[in-house]
Amino acid sequence: MELTLFLSKVFGLYLLIAGAVIMVRQKYFASIIGRFVEDRMTRMILAVIELVAGLSLAVGHTDFTSIPAMIITIFGYMLILEGIIYLAMPDKKLAKFMKTFNKPMWYSWGGLLSIIMGAYLMNFALRFFS
Repeated sequence: MELTLFLSKVFGLYLLIAGAVIMVRQKYFASIIGRFVEDRMTRMILAVIELVAGLSLAVGHTDFTSIPAMIITIFGYMLILEGIIYLAMPDKKLAKFMKTFNKPMWYSWGGLLSIIMGAYLMNFALRFFS
């Protein structure tokens, strides 16, 4: 439970901050994502970091005993999947895949979902200290 509380704080704050920034700076992120496929070195570095982070979460926190624990565990498995996709998917297929999601609607909904999940995790973590 202590690890879930700690990770709820970390991911809660991260999701709140990232969601707000993504919603405010959609055009900025759209331009970065548009060039992401072309920059193989950046993609490889990010893929390796995501894969290691995801594997660390999967090995260290595979917990389905509460909703916050499930969110954190699923987040880890999503990092693994994304890291593998970035490493294994051919450039043309990845470009097509990224183009599908590199639209303002996805940034709005993704940012909002991020804020909601972040607020939920922070609420969970802070309830134990009041």
